[in-house]
Amino acid sequence: MTSSGPKVSICIVTYNQEKYVEKCIDSVLAQIVNFEYEIIIADDCSTDETKNILSRYSSAHSDKIKFVSHEQNIGPFRNFVFAHTEARGDYVVHLDGDDYTLPGKLQAQADYLDENPDCAIVWHRMNSIDQSSGFMYEDNYVENGIVYKKIDIVDLISNITIGFNSSKMYRRDYEHRDWLDYYELDFPFNVLKVINKKKYAAFVSDAVYGVYRSNIGISFTHNYEIKIKIYKWLLRYYKDKLIDKSQINAKIALLLLSDLKHRQRTVFYGVYAFLSTCMSFKIQSLRLIHSKRINILTKFKKVDKDLYL
Repeated sequence: MTSSGPKVSICIVTYNQEKYVEKCIDSVLAQIVNFEYEIIIADDCSTDETKNILSRYSSAHSDKIKFVSHEQNIGPFRNFVFAHTEARGDYVVHLDGDDYTLPGKLQAQADYLDENPDCAIVWHRMNSIDQSSGFMYEDNYVENGIVYKKIDIVDLISNITIGFNSSKMYRRDYEHRDWLDYYELDFPFNVLKVINKKKYAAFVSDAVYGVYRSNIGISFTHNYEIKIKIYKWLLRYYKDKLIDKSQINAKIALLLLSDLKHRQRTVFYGVYAFLSTCMSFKIQSLRLIHSKRINILTKFKKVDKDLYL
């Protein structure tokens, strides 16, 4: 335990998860660690039995659990920020109320951050359960080699999402910014942590320390408009920062190409197919879309002309 409070804060956000939240909390309470921790649970005005279940757990474990139930629904991302703002630990864990941890998670991640002071965020691998089929499957992080590298800002920008949100542990030193109204919160959060602190992110190991339930709970719709909004935020916020803006522009170019492919317009689908065969796909697509972006985009929708740096 630190002089000012627990070493680790586990922030759990819930909404109508009566079928899963007990397993979530039990999995945290079962963790064996050599430090003090707290559990902060923020419920977004659930209408099922979730609140009653959480109240019972809070009463039974009042020394560890702080439970807050909002009287009105504030939305998943404001609820996320609320829970994480309440954290007092040196390190903060996020956990959605329908996911759960596996033995060893907290100790492994805390040890990693202790031993690697330049790491801002540490994830771990998670198995996924498809609730519609009941099938459990593994992620592809090992095959992609991502668990064995230091993840820098270029990786974050290029991949948008790295690691499950419920596998994250980070240092509690971030500043809140103007991303509260953004539907996709995870990406700006990770970028702020890594760029502002001039640190890197990583996976703790190739071990699996949690289980994610897909096709239930909060919906993270990754559509074109949302992604464009995210990148516009990033470009506006870091327009004058000393970062490699070509990486951001390249990612936007690929995003636009993906949208053209999705719409399956004959001419532009042919352009995409041609570019996808090029060895220098990223460079070629960037040059094409960057030079023709306004003409192409106006065929589909009205787009601001300041999309690129």
